Amino acid sequence: MTPEAAEARAWLESRGAAPAPEAFAILDGYARDVLEYGRRTNITAAKDFGTVWRRHILDGLSAVAPLKRRLTGPAPRIVDLGCGAGFIGAAVKAAWPEAEVWLVDTVYRKAAFLTLETVRLGLAGLKAFHARADGTGALELLRQDGAAAGRIEAAADAVVARALAPFDEALALARPLARPGGWTMLFSSAAPPGRDSEPYRLPGEAQDRFLVFTRRDG
Repeated sequence: MTPEAAEARAWLESRGAAPAPEAFAILDGYARDVLEYGRRTNITAAKDFGTVWRRHILDGLSAVAPLKRRLTGPAPRIVDLGCGAGFIGAAVKAAWPEAEVWLVDTVYRKAAFLTLETVRLGLAGLKAFHARADGTGALELLRQDGAAAGRIEAAADAVVARALAPFDEALALARPLARPGGWTMLFSSAAPPGRDSEPYRLPGEAQDRFLVFTRRDG
């Protein structure tokens, strides 16, 4: 376990939210792959282990307990929409092995990395898609040139998104992908009035961040 992973584990343990030890070995390997691949192709601005762990992977791990409180099924489907290098979805999957996690991004170089990474990590139920939300509850699959290549219904128990778009726009893209009764979870720097939100802070931060939940009715 790297020092960065050990630091993350100690921080999560202090909050009573640490996953099983094997999750940290998985995420150490993932972090190495992100940095190595990122030296050749621009998939993230993060350039070192500390940034990957403290600002990205821990963001995903902080979301696991709030998600578990709302998703009651044994093997929920979670869609990480506009996932970039996959930080949130990979962290959730490593900490919650029973979950099925879809990593979705419109940028081909990121989707290509994620496809390779799902093979390398060997985690059953972790899938990567070069796709975009089509506004109807489906993902529009894309070719390398960005042209449409088919559709797949999401029917997610939860759709998560971080830095996808301004709040209302991100919600409009994410919510149709949730099944009736399913959830969206958006990362936000502020708690929108009247929303179901949970505050949290990453190590060293003085201000709260928020996980904002919306349930899809009907």
